[in-house]
Amino acid sequence: MSDEALQRAVEALFTARIVYVYSPGPCAGLAELMIYRMARFGLQLKKMAPSGHKLLETLMHADQQDVLLVFGFVQLLPEIEVILDHAREANYQVILITDRLVYPRSQDADIVLYAGRVEVWEFHSMVGPIYIIENLILGVGLANRDGSLSKLDKLQQLRAQYGGKLPRS
Repeated sequence: MSDEALQRAVEALFTARIVYVYSPGPCAGLAELMIYRMARFGLQLKKMAPSGHKLLETLMHADQQDVLLVFGFVQLLPEIEVILDHAREANYQVILITDRLVYPRSQDADIVLYAGRVEVWEFHSMVGPIYIIENLILGVGLANRDGSLSKLDKLQQLRAQYGGKLPRS
């Protein structure tokens, strides 16, 4: 993964009105982690339906102010094809995180981040994708260091004030 691609992805995420996240199957946990952590910085993130027509319910709102972050592992899904096709019409940016050095239609994504997960026939580790996500989270936090620290301070104050009244969940 190049530093330049990572920095472009951080900038795209940080400046987006809304970040839509497409994360089918085992990638769902990666999206949850990313959404949970980046929301602390005040970013607006929305998880997209993993398949079918429900995907279109979210896609209809995406425009040039938005970014779609797509997890494309192993094979090109029809949903990813739709996202890439629609990107040309709606003019939103697409960040593709993939585990393949050669991924079908990767040229249609604005930014491609490679996350190695070993060979296709072996156990697919999520260490590589988590590494990328953690770097994106840190990069976004650093892009607005003062604002991010202010948000985290506010969270800490709320925990101190109300933490004893609420269960940790």
